[in-house]
Amino acid sequence: METRMKPQKRPSELKDALQGCKDALRSCKDAVQSWLRLNPTVASPRRPMSDKRASILDISGPKLIVQPDDGEKPVMDFLKSAQKTVALKQFTFTHPLLLDTVMALHKRGVRVRVMLNGAKATGERLNDPFFEKMKSTGIEVQWSNPSFLVTHEKSIIVDGKSALLATFNFMEKYFQATRDYGVLTNDPAQVEQVQKCFDCDWKREPFHPYEDAGLAWSPGNARHLVCKFIDRAHKTLDVQHPKFAEPVILERMLAAVERGVRVRILCGGKHGLHQPDLMYSFALWRLMRQAGAKVHKQKNLRAHAKLLVVDHKHALLGSQNFDWPAFDLRREVAMELHDAAIVHDLTAVFERDWDTSRKYEPPYPVEKPAEEEEDEFPHDATLMHD
Repeated sequence: METRMKPQKRPSELKDALQGCKDALRSCKDAVQSWLRLNPTVASPRRPMSDKRASILDISGPKLIVQPDDGEKPVMDFLKSAQKTVALKQFTFTHPLLLDTVMALHKRGVRVRVMLNGAKATGERLNDPFFEKMKSTGIEVQWSNPSFLVTHEKSIIVDGKSALLATFNFMEKYFQATRDYGVLTNDPAQVEQVQKCFDCDWKREPFHPYEDAGLAWSPGNARHLVCKFIDRAHKTLDVQHPKFAEPVILERMLAAVERGVRVRILCGGKHGLHQPDLMYSFALWRLMRQAGAKVHKQKNLRAHAKLLVVDHKHALLGSQNFDWPAFDLRREVAMELHDAAIVHDLTAVFERDWDTSRKYEPPYPVEKPAEEEEDEFPHDATLMHD
């Protein structure tokens, strides 16, 4: 029986077939990325998150919360873990689910103290309704220290043993539509300092932080510590901030570019910015681009996080925007992070957001932003950066 050999493809035919496979894979990749941009809260191609995030209440070390990925549950679980005391300080508290959780704690005998910011810099008073509800049920609640322009800190201390520092406010939209982060810590020095600040602000007494805890406080040591943190960068500096209106921070970032550090800035463009911060941010982003930094606009979510990552080894996140009131006039706090798993996860989220962002060319500060930018996110007065 004669065995017929299949005719072999010519090299040119193999080359064409291989190119066809590459084109098909590229089309699939483009389709997936397009779908992910429309569905930002769904898991996307990225390095897997650390197993250490599996249980938020296993406080054997710092734990990361990513919004909107993780939602309200880790915050509620942390609050519900309280046995004796909760001290909560918030810029904006209008989330009904979190209010129910706080009121349930009070009902079962946990001593709950809540400090809320009064008026925003714009004069808005979003916290009045929940303030009255908590007060009517007997919860110890009072307005934040009037010594500050606003209290922008977002913190919770449970039983004096663990603390949550966050970039997100207690509003539903910050669990749904914005990129934000939170970190749970049981480091004794950090928890003690957050508790000390809460007690001083509660009693209207001066608070004098020390740097050994790795916390950057405003007013106080924040500008100094943020500049030192930027100066540590040898290879990379990734910045995820919605506002850039602080010349001292600009000077340190320009110095980083000059010494060969790759600087990437992920911003939110005009969205959420008041004047004059809008003009200042446009001008400073333009200067960073001219110096050689890469500036992108986040597209998958609204930009609200305040994050710096240095050399993929160290991170700094907190409540401070890059503007001078955040360092000099407002109560704020940020935390240095050196835990390898947390920095890995923050880097993974940054890369995911960067991959779906677009190159951003800020307009001349006094010109009207392009229509493309106006259309990417609708105006939302409740998501303005104070």
